[in-house]
This record gives sequence, C-alpha cells and structure tokens, in this order.
Amino acid sequence: MCPTLWLSWPSTKGIGGGVQLALDDVTLVGGANLAILARCNFDIIKLDRDLIAQIKPEAPEPEWLASVAAMLAASKLTVIAEGVETEAQLLALRAAGIQAAQGFYFSQPLPAEALFTFFRDANLAAAAATGVPAMRPPNLIGSPS
Repeated sequence: MCPTLWLSWPSTKGIGGGVQLALDDVTLVGGANLAILARCNFDIIKLDRDLIAQIKPEAPEPEWLASVAAMLAASKLTVIAEGVETEAQLLALRAAGIQAAQGFYFSQPLPAEALFTFFRDANLAAAAATGVPAMRPPNLIGSPS
C-alpha cells in the first residue's frame, strides 16, 4: 500500500516552481502495484530497465504494457522508460502512450562536453528540418559558455 506520507502529501501539480515528485526504478509485480501508484501523488514514474528488457521481438507486448497504457489514459502521470535499447522497444512504448524514454538506443553515456556537442548538433538539425529556432543548452556550473 502507498505509505501514509505519500497519500497525504499534497499534489505538486499547479504549485509552481517546477517541483515534481518522481518514483524511480518502478517494477510491476501484479496489477495491485499499478493501483497503488495511481493513488499516490507522484507526477512521474520511471519504469525500470528490467521491465523494458521484457519487450522482445517474440514478446512485443508484455502483460504489464497494456496496464501501464490504461493507467496513463486514466491519469496525468508522466512515464519514463529506462533502458531502451532497440527500435522495437521504442515503438512498443510509443504505442502504449509512454511519453519519454532513455537508454543506449539514443546514446551511450556521454561526458559533459560531448553532451553539449550532442545537444547542439541535435537542436541545429531539428531547427534546420522544422524552421523552429534551435534551443540553447542551459548554463551549468563548469559548462562551456
């Protein structure tokens, strides 16, 4: 069951300041966990990579995926899939309505300087393709100006 703290914790939606409550490394064992998550005041849940690894060519839609899709349709949760490694996984997650993903499919881990280069190049390419001005990376402590 969702701890009393989380049940009584005020929702962070609409309070301003960009505060959101996230639950990391979610693994789903049975439908009860989804019901608990839906009652908690989380804004974001991150699905553990072990779940994503269950999406395979021979099993493109594991049982839990339809349940997550139904939960998304009935809530305002943002779901992030961790550990996406194949296009088939990405397509299955998109079809289920999962809004964001991370993993080696997109990039290997990068040092900070390479991340800024990756961000710049991706945004310049998107700007050229769409005509929308490119975004600037945030100014972080120790980041190149």
